[in-house]
Amino acid sequence: TEILAYTEFKTSSDKKKKLILVDGWSCIKAVYGSHMDFICGGQWQEFRASIRRFVDTFQQVGCDLVVFFTGTVDSARRSEWAERQGEAKDAVNTVMHGIRQRGQPPDRKNFIPNETHPQVLRQVLLSCHVKVISTPGATDRAMVQYALENNAYGILANDSDYVLLNAPRYFSLHHLRFSGNDITTMEV
Repeated sequence: TEILAYTEFKTSSDKKKKLILVDGWSCIKAVYGSHMDFICGGQWQEFRASIRRFVDTFQQVGCDLVVFFTGTVDSARRSEWAERQGEAKDAVNTVMHGIRQRGQPPDRKNFIPNETHPQVLRQVLLSCHVKVISTPGATDRAMVQYALENNAYGILANDSDYVLLNAPRYFSLHHLRFSGNDITTMEV
């Protein structure tokens, strides 16, 4: 059973920055603004601005970000990857059905990142001086290892595997909210 605890990131008098590791793929949905058209895409300026706000807000409360992306799918996780591809196909079918039936896209729960979103996210993060790491295999294991080796404050993602892998702290990207310079989420 998951135990969720409300967490708030605030500016503190402590000059030491908190190191937050972010799962890049999970982050896409969080930074792709709700006002942006996720069906047709092409809102590159808005997407870039949203990424910059994401980074700036964390920096303003004293957090350094390191964002991880999966480089390849290792053979041990291919079946899981295939299952996720099937889920993505189902989401595409739902979106297309909604467009055919109502002439408009369904709500954001069916958000489907396109293949260019990770590359755009990477480039904007780099331009914001955020460290970006591509892992040769599973991102979750690499992130937990990096977190432990670098005394990270926690991991921000949408995958409960981090809890199973004993991440120092796991924060939910799904519950992430910004209000001005305040950041809230749930810790699992």
